[in-house]
Amino acid sequence: MYETKAGHLARSWQDTISEKPFYPWVVWGLAAGFFFWEYVVRMAPSAMLPELAGHLRLHAASLGGVCAAFYYAYVFMQIPVGALVDRFSPRKLLCFSTGLCCIGNYLFTITHSVVVALFARLLSGFASSFAFVVALKLATLWFPASQLGLLAALTQVLGMLGAAFGEHYVALGTDMMGWQTTLHSITIAMLIITVATYCLVFDKPNSTESGAEQDLVQGSKKLWHDLLQVVQSSQSWLNGMYAGLIFMPMTIFELWGVEYFKYAHNISSIQAADASSMLFIGWSMGGVLAGAISDRIQKRVPILRVSAFASLAGCLVMMYLPLPLWGLKIACFVYGFVNTGLVCAYAISAEQHPQELTGVSMAFANMMSVLVGAVFQPVVGWLLDAYWAGDLSADGIRLYSAEAYQQAMILMPVLLVLSIILSFMIKETYKVNPNRPVGH
Repeated sequence: MYETKAGHLARSWQDTISEKPFYPWVVWGLAAGFFFWEYVVRMAPSAMLPELAGHLRLHAASLGGVCAAFYYAYVFMQIPVGALVDRFSPRKLLCFSTGLCCIGNYLFTITHSVVVALFARLLSGFASSFAFVVALKLATLWFPASQLGLLAALTQVLGMLGAAFGEHYVALGTDMMGWQTTLHSITIAMLIITVATYCLVFDKPNSTESGAEQDLVQGSKKLWHDLLQVVQSSQSWLNGMYAGLIFMPMTIFELWGVEYFKYAHNISSIQAADASSMLFIGWSMGGVLAGAISDRIQKRVPILRVSAFASLAGCLVMMYLPLPLWGLKIACFVYGFVNTGLVCAYAISAEQHPQELTGVSMAFANMMSVLVGAVFQPVVGWLLDAYWAGDLSADGIRLYSAEAYQQAMILMPVLLVLSIILSFMIKETYKVNPNRPVGH
């Protein structure tokens, strides 16, 4: 009798709140909030690398591998996550993934074991892979189609703002209260999102959990059949590699940016984090503008080329000009603003295949955009170790000179040159079907 009454009260609460006009924004806001905070979790190690190196007793290459584990799980899940979100309750997936991200970040905070730290980052990356897709899925269920483009852009912007906030907050928190307390506060914020999701997010009435009705085996076969068609296209690979190469410096800066700016420009950790955060603020603004311009001119490839050339120029300015702090912040903002060819690469991935392959094609491009940077994060660490001059801190941790960072970061302009070359090999798509939406 008690369970029946409790169930009745729960349904009454659900019916009451879901009928409110603001409720769709609550649903999307919590899902997008998870995307914001998973970016904070993703970025956190970059502002505490010396502390992590001392705590785990690791050199740069090994530390880069541990931190990059987040991306390995994230990349692996990009293809299957779309199918899972289509077949299971987005509410359940959101609760599951936010809770799992809490556990991963907590384990990473408390462990002294390299193996556990590696597992914790894998767990956080696995959980975070659901954030963007679930947010868009819930938007499709609770909002009219006319608002989906806006919500997709706002969700992406929140992710970039999460990256910017994460670097500044973690650097400041590490300086004021220590890195472990700072990571604990992030875990608490994620836990609040998890509890609020469980209490406030419901599946839309009359929408079915298709996983209970569809044959998952058949669905998996179709997924792999569609993926095979996508990877057999040379244009898919050219566009995917461009996406990875153009976004690669952002992924590298997500881990090594703070330390690089600190030593290369002789500034404090907090100042370096502030400068690095401007990359993501610039990207959040430039990404929306790049998509709008591309829609207006009804072409994608010109944006790819302009972004690649401008990114190379901006990267060289950040790396080799002796800028004051204010100049470095402006350079970082401008670099992020122009490094948004990825937006049009997503659009091309949606347009270069038939409509039934759009989801898998976009997932492939998104996977490549993260994979390239994830591969080169530990490579930068390996190069730092190779150029290490033998300096040690009082705790016996390796210290790397500005010259070592500049030598290691030479990867970025070199690979951006490759993105320029690829931009001239990718075929224009938008005029073929101008009614296709911009991908996110």
